[in-house]
Amino acid sequence: AANAYFGASISLQDNVLVVGQFYEDCCGGQSSGSVYVYVDSDADGDYAEETEQKIELTTEIPGD
Repeated sequence: AANAYFGASISLQDNVLVVGQFYEDCCGGQSSGSVYVYVDSDADGDYAEETEQKIELTTEIPGD
């Protein structure tokens, strides 16, 4: 989706880079968001996408 803010949230630990895209249309929901995992398997600085599996998270607010 346009303006999906890829990279607005990232985390890097050892050779694993996780990139969030919080307004991407994914998993049947509009602006539901996605997480991408990249791995630098040989420590050369080149990261490759580890998986194309989409992760769907749901937030339930108690009392709502």
